[in-house]
Amino acid sequence: MHPKYQEVIKLRKRGKSYREIAKITDVSKSLISQWCKNLKLPLFARKILERKTKATLFQLLVANECKHRKVQVENRKIKMNAAVQIYPFSKYELLLIGAALYWGEGYKRESPRRYHGICFVNSDPNMVRLFLRFLREII
Repeated sequence: MHPKYQEVIKLRKRGKSYREIAKITDVSKSLISQWCKNLKLPLFARKILERKTKATLFQLLVANECKHRKVQVENRKIKMNAAVQIYPFSKYELLLIGAALYWGEGYKRESPRRYHGICFVNSDPNMVRLFLRFLREII
């Protein structure tokens, strides 16, 4: 038997998490998990672990929301900086972009006898606007 097995079991029965036990005993979490997987914990230990889990989940949610806000602010700054650096398209550039968009997202005729008009499918509204601009100004 491993020399730290009993210590791990005692700590777990006191409501310590695997991470806390690993720090205290210097035993890997996977080994702690194996040793404790069939362990019946007393009610007070289960309550302690449940509180820790809820607290950890709350901390993760708060951290995630904070990071989400930071990323949104950063994305806005990037878009504003990029918008200043991009010049309006020349007619030739719009022709190339429109042709490439149609090539990638347009519906091509399968039968030479049936004409279906111009079809363009894309879920990005900005892409659709750009293609419509190509149609209006170039085609």
